[in-house]
This record gives sequence, structure tokens and C-alpha cells, in this order.
Amino acid sequence: MKIKGYIKQKAKTILLKIVLPILYKFHSRKEIDENKCVFADARGAKIPFHMELMRDECIRMGNEVVEFYADFSKCGIVELIRQIYGFIKEYATCRCVFICDYYMPVYGCKKREGTSVVQLWHGSGLFKKFGYATEDDIPKSFTARAHTNYTLVTVSAPISRKYYAEAMDVDIVIIKALGISSTDMLFDDEYLNRQREEFFCKYAHLKGKKIITYAPSFRGSASDPDDFDLPDFDKLSRDLGDQYALMIKLHPLMYKRVGDLAALPSNCYNCGDEDIYRLLIVSTALVSDYSAIINEASLLGRAVLFYAPDLEEYRSKRGFFINYEEDLPGSISTSTEELSTHLRDLDKYDYDKLRAFASKFMGACDGSSTRRIYEEAMRKS
Repeated sequence: MKIKGYIKQKAKTILLKIVLPILYKFHSRKEIDENKCVFADARGAKIPFHMELMRDECIRMGNEVVEFYADFSKCGIVELIRQIYGFIKEYATCRCVFICDYYMPVYGCKKREGTSVVQLWHGSGLFKKFGYATEDDIPKSFTARAHTNYTLVTVSAPISRKYYAEAMDVDIVIIKALGISSTDMLFDDEYLNRQREEFFCKYAHLKGKKIITYAPSFRGSASDPDDFDLPDFDKLSRDLGDQYALMIKLHPLMYKRVGDLAALPSNCYNCGDEDIYRLLIVSTALVSDYSAIINEASLLGRAVLFYAPDLEEYRSKRGFFINYEEDLPGSISTSTEELSTHLRDLDKYDYDKLRAFASKFMGACDGSSTRRIYEEAMRKS
């Protein structure tokens, strides 16, 4: 296994440092197409949710959009070569590239003048540390410096700029508080109403109930997720009663640790396949631990509570950009009993603190982020 891993890493090094630069230089003989925008992602076979509005804006503005989406961890060698070669060919002659996560082909060669690379990132606000700001987030085997070649990184508020510069190891000059493109949806009344209608079409019996979404953060790696403690759903069900509904939204990889959640109480629902924005829109409150989704919840004015039985362990292993106890806009529970008590006391929730939190950490998100990002991305220096 060690030999196989060594060979794989050597092959990746050769690809990044030799093959991709040669291919990029070859295709760079052509002029840049000022009308071409490329969207790419290595985590799945379709466009990530966080890039949809930006893709639509590029099309609306008359740009040619070229897209590359695949899960590199599951691709066969032929599909992987097709994806990477296709991307490099278009990257060499495009006006702008949009990504929202790590994307290895971007880091493999120095981009030419006249092409912009925009990192939209898939998280918002400030919360847990990531990237170079914490140990082991970027594999030691990563031979190229992650996050190279960016022209622009968009963040949700001015306070985030220096922390993202640290996490990505980039010049703070390219970190700009233009807002988060995907949050524009949360300011669109038509979108909000449609999401409510679609939810209650499926869950008509939940109308009039207090809907609570539980969405914890993923821990560990895709190949080896960490263990974590779920609340006692049976106790929550008994304590909260039929006037509440608990929607459980876990990261897909978490099910490797907890199973399929088949034996849930009648007022608890496994919502792994539900859209998280839709759940937030219909919810009274969100319960999380370390997930950045609390930032979107704050924009919607949803009460945010925290269930973090492993807080000290998580703090020592990863850490936070914020002061967990002081900055967060809601109660922190380390037991199901505490969480149950706080959920039953939602009428005492401090919404002023929530609004202050949203202003501080999501202040650049106002429904017009996509347009601002597009204009900045396409602006010639």
C-alpha cells in the first residue's frame, strides 16, 4: 500500500510540475477569448450549488460558459485525463475561471496575463479554521502550493479578509468583501416562497409546527470520517413533543459512521437528501456545532443553537477563527438535556445578538453579491 501511495504521489507531482505546464503553454499560443468563462469542480458530477448563480450571471451577460465537473476521487483514469486535459485547454485561452473549492489543475501552472481565477469558496463567514491556518487540513503530500493563481477570493464581510488570507496563504489584496454569490437567493422573495411551497407539498403535515434543522459539521477525511456524537433523538422527541419537527441534515459521508438513521421517532426526519437552504427557509431554528451554515441561517434571521459535546477536543485539533463562547449568537449545549431545554425556550432567544452577528460576519451579503463579483472578475487591471 505504501509503494502504491508513493507511486501515485510521484505521478501527481509529475503531472503538476511537468505535464500540465507543458500543455498549458502549448494551448496558450492562441489568443485569450475575452468572452469565455470556465466553471470547474472536482467534488461532483454537476455544478456545485455555490456556483449556480454566477454561472447564470455569466450566461445572462452573454459569455460563453464552458463547464468541467467530476468527482476526481471516483473517476476512472480515462475520465480523469479527459477532465484535466479539457480544463487546461480551455484555461489557457479563457477570460475567467470560477471555482469554489480546491481544484488541482488550477495550481499546476502559472496562469497567463489576462486570465482571472476567482475562488468563490463553499463556506461563508468566519468559524472553524481551515487550510494553512490549521494542521493537517491540506495534505502534506500536496506538492504544489494550494490556492495559487487566484486573482480574486470573495468573502462575506471585511473582518474575514485577513483570516482567509492566512488560511489560503495568499496576499490579502486579492481577498475582497464582495459577498457570497449563493446567498443572493436568500434575498429573493420568489425563491423563498417557492422553497416553502415545495417543502410543504412534501411535508404538508408539518404546517404550523416549529421546525428545527440539525446540521452538524463533517469531521475527518472522505476516506476515513471521524466518529461524532449525535444527540439522543428519542429524548428530544419526547421532550419537544408533537408541536416540534426535527429535520436531521447530515453530510453524506457521515452516514458511514451512523448508519441510515432508519429507526427515528415519528417527529424526527432524515433529511440527508434535502437542500439545506430549503430547510433553513422553513425552520424556526438551526442546531449545529461547527458548520458555516450558521452564517446563512443568521441572514434569514433563524435562531441558531449549538450542540457541541466534543468542543474541547475539536478546539484542540482544529481551532476557530472566532471566540466560540463569546461570538456565537446562541446557546451552547454539551448534552441532549441542555439542548432540549434551550429548544423549548426559543421564545427567550436573543435576536438582537443574531442580527449583530450577521452584520459583523455576513455584512457584504445583501442580495447583489453575484453582480459585484462578476464585475470585479471581468474588470481588466
